[in-house]
Amino acid sequence: MIDATDDPRSRAWAAAIVFIVVAFASIASVGRDLDSPGLYYDEVIQAEPAIQFLADDGVPSAIPGARTVRLFGGWFPVLIQPYMGALKSQVLIPVFAVFAPTAATLRISTMVLAAIGVLFAALWVRRILGAQVAWVTTLLLVSDASLLYVARHDWGSFSLGLVCRCGGLLLLTNGWIGRSAARLFAGGLLLGLGVYNKIDFGVFLVGVVLAWAASMPRALAAGVRDLRSRGLPVLLGAVLGAAPMIAGAAGVLSATRNVVRRQAQVDGDWSEKIHTLVATLDGSYFQKLILAGGSFERMFDPSRGVQGLLGLAFLVGSGGLCVWLWRERRRGQPRPVETFVLLAAWLIAIGLLLTPRAVRIHHALNLYPFPHIVVAVACVRLGAGRSRGARVASFRRGLAAAVVFLVVAFNLAVAHQTAATIVRTGGKGRWSSAIGDFAVELGAGPPAVAVGMDWGFAGPMRFASRTLAIVEPIWTLRRMGRSISEWQFDGTRQTVYLVFEEPLAVFGFAPQFLAFAEGLGSDRVSIQRHVDREGDVAFLSIRFAGPHRLIYRDGFEVQWK
Repeated sequence: MIDATDDPRSRAWAAAIVFIVVAFASIASVGRDLDSPGLYYDEVIQAEPAIQFLADDGVPSAIPGARTVRLFGGWFPVLIQPYMGALKSQVLIPVFAVFAPTAATLRISTMVLAAIGVLFAALWVRRILGAQVAWVTTLLLVSDASLLYVARHDWGSFSLGLVCRCGGLLLLTNGWIGRSAARLFAGGLLLGLGVYNKIDFGVFLVGVVLAWAASMPRALAAGVRDLRSRGLPVLLGAVLGAAPMIAGAAGVLSATRNVVRRQAQVDGDWSEKIHTLVATLDGSYFQKLILAGGSFERMFDPSRGVQGLLGLAFLVGSGGLCVWLWRERRRGQPRPVETFVLLAAWLIAIGLLLTPRAVRIHHALNLYPFPHIVVAVACVRLGAGRSRGARVASFRRGLAAAVVFLVVAFNLAVAHQTAATIVRTGGKGRWSSAIGDFAVELGAGPPAVAVGMDWGFAGPMRFASRTLAIVEPIWTLRRMGRSISEWQFDGTRQTVYLVFEEPLAVFGFAPQFLAFAEGLGSDRVSIQRHVDREGDVAFLSIRFAGPHRLIYRDGFEVQWK
């Protein structure tokens, strides 16, 4: 229920100041050594279109499914992929116009966006469940290693998604209670922008709507009766926010069909989804991915290191809340808000498990901030529950405080261990600082051309060096046998081909090209292995001895010029 004992304005300001201090202390804890690990391909996929829009010689994105329009003298990004809008690119345009587009600028920007999302979450929880639950929720969020590090490296535009989720819920709640059409419209707009940001935002929306309908049917009925003043502003805002995605619905449906088709051919998808949810909630996902060299396929090998307690607390807290809600209902005191929070958390989780190929952390994070709210509600209710005697009441408060302390402490331990891994390794494999370092080295030397023969090279290298010519033929090679039957590329002694070794290779033709190059002999080709800070091979660069034409049909061949 809404807290009837809200603090006066002076206390609200004090709470805001404390929140800002806590949030920025949290950002600072993961804001060291921002150049390490090297930029990951998925980090820069939305940053590059912002840079190209600002550049005098900018070019439209060549990624399949991307869409740009000529606007204000530049190539304005509209879609990054059929299922992902360019909202993050558009937000980064003014940032990069003021500050240099560096790894530090990109990562600080996404961390600040995540902090705004957490602030909206805190304000929303305070509005519906009171200050105590809001503060516990905030502590759990700002210490969460998954949130902190994915905000730092922002896959799937998580930070903006969090802003849209929590800001939309806050505005809709305030607009509904205050009967404000403007706030309802703004809330709907933010939720629509969330869909535009990335289509899997729809899983969150469906879960929230179903939870609201199940826990507050009278409120739903009132909204239907008062559709013009309450429902219509939300709908108009949502349609406006999602308009670019709606306009590209044909591409979205085509991409969805392809995903579903691939889903039918993938074994172990449910296992990967469950592992992803568990590693997201225990905070270990990021470190596991780093240690696996950025390979999603290898990251769930036997786990190493500290794991957090949020997932366990969420499971136990959900069970405790179920019992408490059942008892309250039997007493004739239904708790619709707490019921809504619990249902939303589990319905979104089930929705993610049912969504085809939703196997990455940026999918699982659509669940946030509901697990944290569930744990916070359970702990506050445990500490404030009815007790027979002062000793029992004191024990319950102590137990609730201990649970919060342990969850936060383990969260921070995971975050600290992840930071130590970053400093020690500089990233590994696809996520190694060695990729950007080599781009800078090539860009500073004689004119060279870098050819990324696998996923993971072009984006980070282009971001690291604007003077280096970079070619990415992987999307063309993927169409071999469908729309094209042959690929050719003319190179010189200054052409550098880049590949990953197995098992880090993403596309099968990269190991095939490496085996072909190794078979030519050292007099015709030179192969260099580039290592991370621990001496492990991150990737390989290949140079041919002279001008040549590289051809790919069913395999690679070379013609010397």
